[in-house]
Amino acid sequence: MQYSVIVCPKCKEHAQIIESGIKSTVCQRCGSRLDVRKLKIWHTTPNLSDAVSVRTEILMEMDQGPIISDQ
Repeated sequence: MQYSVIVCPKCKEHAQIIESGIKSTVCQRCGSRLDVRKLKIWHTTPNLSDAVSVRTEILMEMDQGPIISDQ
């Protein structure tokens, strides 16, 4: 199984781990339905603990300021 780390492009306040291969997911923070094909995948790994580490790093960066632009 592969895991991917994504950031919600709607609220830009939440990074989460999803299973690779799914078509859509819901942001755990704002509830927006997200089409995975249109999302930026920040990291993909078969190791869940690696995905958790990357998500934690992204969340720490988000606390310091926005990492996603509206471009």
